[in-house]
Amino acid sequence: MGGQQLVAAGVTNPTALGDRTPNISIDRGNGLQITIRGVTSADATEKGDPSAAFILDGVYIARPQAQEVSFYDLDRVEVLRGPQGTLFGRNTTAGLLDAVSAHVA
Repeated sequence: MGGQQLVAAGVTNPTALGDRTPNISIDRGNGLQITIRGVTSADATEKGDPSAAFILDGVYIARPQAQEVSFYDLDRVEVLRGPQGTLFGRNTTAGLLDAVSAHVA
C-alpha cells in the first residue's frame, strides 16, 4: 500500500494494516504478533524469534515489543508472503512486513 492509500484507509499503526491486507493478521499483546497465511510465533520473550519479520527503512526490528510503532510519513508498506530468507535472512519463514519512510524512498 502506498502512502496515500494508507492515509485514505486510516491506517495509522501495524494493527490497522492487518485489517486491510488479505492473509495477514496483526495482534497486539506483548508486542506485535504477525501472522501471515496462518504461520506465526507466539513466543514474544527474548529467547524466541518471530516467524514473520518487521523491517523499518531496511532495518530488521527483532523484538515484537519494539515493533509497536505508529505509522507516520510513510512512502509505502509492503507485505511479502512466504519464506523470504534468501533476500532478508532469518526469521522470515512466514514472510515480512516492510515499512518504508517517505524520507528514505
